Amino acid sequence: MTLNQAGRRLASAASFDPNAYDELRDDPAATPVAVGVVIVATLLAATGGFLWALIAAAPPQIYKIALAHFLLRSVLLGSILQIALWFVWVAVTWFYLRNVYLLREVSIQRLLRTMGFAFAPMALQILLWFPVVEFPVGLIALAATFGCTVLAVRAAAGSTPAQALISTLMGFALFVLALGILGTSDSDLAPGIFALDPNSLSVAVELDLDSGR
Repeated sequence: MTLNQAGRRLASAASFDPNAYDELRDDPAATPVAVGVVIVATLLAATGGFLWALIAAAPPQIYKIALAHFLLRSVLLGSILQIALWFVWVAVTWFYLRNVYLLREVSIQRLLRTMGFAFAPMALQILLWFPVVEFPVGLIALAATFGCTVLAVRAAAGSTPAQALISTLMGFALFVLALGILGTSDSDLAPGIFALDPNSLSVAVELDLDSGR
């Protein structure tokens, strides 16, 4: 797959074009590119979360944000965990299609290709650093990713819309719940929106001993 082809397919997939997923489904060369999309989208989301911590987070003046801690845990380790959980999402969706809806011909390779490209909207989280709109941006990214993935699953599995919706939801629920737990202020082991608790003390803050001087 050439760079131009990948870019065209990525744009089509992210714009909710069902035909894009039909093309991807039967192209083995798209598999490594799809995994690459997941990696890049995750890193962009993690970068957005880091920029939020650097620019938009506003803890009380007696605190400062431990950016090195956040970079290691949320951006690096959190990204690895999110990518791993995406594979779990694919596996759960595949299992559900095969064992609940009895679609025995479903190929996990086809799901990897289509669902990988459908993950592209997660990259919108690079915009998390804009103050006030960080949570709407994160929710839009998640909703768009879920919507694209439903189209991807339907194309890969040849399922009905309802089967694609429920099967996708099973894996997505696990993906979101796991990252939501990992990204709490006690651990910060998730990237992007998952590391942003409603209160701004969720980014490994520490007392700023110089603040009172």
